[in-house]
Amino acid sequence: KGLNPPLALPGLGPDALEAWITPPSYTGLPPQVLRPGQDRNKPLTVAEGSTLKAVLAGGWGRASLRLGDQSIPFQDDNDGGQRVEAVLGSGDTLVLRQGWREVASWPVTIIRDALPSIAFAVTPTADERGRLHVTLEASDDYGLTKAWIEIEGPDKPVLNHDIQVAGGGRKSLTLVHRLDMAAHEWA
Repeated sequence: KGLNPPLALPGLGPDALEAWITPPSYTGLPPQVLRPGQDRNKPLTVAEGSTLKAVLAGGWGRASLRLGDQSIPFQDDNDGGQRVEAVLGSGDTLVLRQGWREVASWPVTIIRDALPSIAFAVTPTADERGRLHVTLEASDDYGLTKAWIEIEGPDKPVLNHDIQVAGGGRKSLTLVHRLDMAAHEWA
């Protein structure tokens, strides 16, 4: 068995480290600040496609970020430090190294974005005025912001009609809509 004692020699470790994860904007989630020494038993939960940014000042050697099998070198910053930016897609541990030292590591769980779902709650019906009554059940893991109906006719282009999504950002909604088709050539 070998020993790997922690080294705390002056001038070898970084003077400062800032790291944060910014989720994709469609998630509505806030950025997460990463701190060295965070609880290693509790993985960070991050949305797939989140961006990790880290800035390192001081220390000895070139820094790199490892996520799963991927290793990304830091780039020199204008103020003498180093920085990295990476989109998170897979892996279960973020490891920041400088030279031969591990500066910080964080266990992560990357959550894949589920496809939104939308389906007819009941069969669409028409009324005597030519309006189409549609009731839809829709859901999305990060919240609904927009919905629309596309109607295709034989040898005709698609008819698109936006549906108002009241209370945007809710994870599931029942959408009730009347589509006035009376004046359309397909009616």
